[in-house]
Amino acid sequence: MATLSMLIGPQTHPSLHIRATSLDLPLPDSRTTSKSKDKGEIISADKMQVYEGLDIAANKITEEEMNGVPHHHLIGILPSHADFTYTDFCCMVNEKMDDIVARKRLPIIVGCSNSYIKALVDDEVYNFRPKYECHYLWVDVAISVLCQVSSDRVDQMVEKGLIDEDEETRAKLLKKALDEMRINSCKIARRQVEKILALKNDEGWNIHRLDGTNVFSKHGRKSSNA
Repeated sequence: MATLSMLIGPQTHPSLHIRATSLDLPLPDSRTTSKSKDKGEIISADKMQVYEGLDIAANKITEEEMNGVPHHHLIGILPSHADFTYTDFCCMVNEKMDDIVARKRLPIIVGCSNSYIKALVDDEVYNFRPKYECHYLWVDVAISVLCQVSSDRVDQMVEKGLIDEDEETRAKLLKKALDEMRINSCKIARRQVEKILALKNDEGWNIHRLDGTNVFSKHGRKSSNA
């Protein structure tokens, strides 16, 4: 069984990658440890850092911050218009891990896209769990400190030139934000329906259902005036 380490945290921030470059981690096929920059190769588990551009917005680690670790995989490898699904992530990561392990080095998965990480660990196609002995490391931060760091990070991003990043990057960010708004709006609507059903079924409220499906389907945005 091959060995790998996984470093996770609460937000996209280069400090996770920076921390990973200086850890003492278990070496493949041994019980000894070594600095990650000597034997480790980092695989990014960040669904935004995979895109070209977005260097400031995605807080990509700089060459100086890499601390001598030459390999940081899955960073800046896709055009900004490309899709990057759970399946894409699992496939790419597994290919990288197989290559790294074959060279007797240590894969270190680092990032905060936890839904993608969970998909990787639970994936039955690549047999992640029986294939790897994984050391999970969680960088936990007090909420008060985390909120302050997050706030400061926005200011630092602006100072580094976030506003001046190229038009394509801004378009990508806008598209992502709008996509997330659409998804969140749908989630909120589902939760609202669930709460109403709970009031009806669990609380016993005498609620009369009015089916507005046809009105919404036929009139779209105009349905609010119906």
